[in-house]
Amino acid sequence: MDSWYSIERLNAFKKVFEDKGLEYDESLVKESDFSKTAGYSLMGQLLDMDQPPTSVICMNDAITLGALHQIHSRNLKVPDDISVLAIGCSDMYELFNPPLTTIKTPVIDIGKTAAKLLIKAIENGNRDEGQTILASDLIIRESTGELPRHKEKA
Repeated sequence: MDSWYSIERLNAFKKVFEDKGLEYDESLVKESDFSKTAGYSLMGQLLDMDQPPTSVICMNDAITLGALHQIHSRNLKVPDDISVLAIGCSDMYELFNPPLTTIKTPVIDIGKTAAKLLIKAIENGNRDEGQTILASDLIIRESTGELPRHKEKA
């Protein structure tokens, strides 16, 4: 949580809960180093909870791969047992089984915009204090579905 990027995403996540009148449960939000290993480990922690989540949002491509590996290693089915939404830039999500619902990050546009802003700052001798917001696309596929029914633990 030491990057502006992560803080902004978490604040937006919390705001949606607030706007919808939903209870925000901090124990369901896990901090990571954005690696596949962290995705695997943190998904394991979530699935080991007394009441594991019915859905998960993975913050990048590597975390998504690790989380899916953990889910499959437990013989759980997406989306029957848990819905998965991936935030990232991979076009390969549509090839997964099932195809993953994604928030597609426009990484090429982000790079182009950052380069233009940097060049402008160098040419003008100062940096623009404004914000540039680039739209992402929500692509709904088969990895998200209705709320699964949890089985009672024995």
